[in-house]
Amino acid sequence: MSILRNAIVCLEKSKIPIFKDTIISVLEDQINHDVKPKEMIANREKLVAGATALIEKEISVKKPINV
Repeated sequence: MSILRNAIVCLEKSKIPIFKDTIISVLEDQINHDVKPKEMIANREKLVAGATALIEKEISVKKPINV
């Protein structure tokens, strides 16, 4: 449970929307970077990189095209 809580706190502190996909992205990055649950908040910048990219991609897809 602490891993999930820390993932949500990382997203919140980085001002990234808290969705299922962004939480999963943080959890995947936590595993890939081998960050222990107690170290997640201190390493939030590298843990939210994937979630940031996911949100930016979603925003760019939804932008209307000015003709």
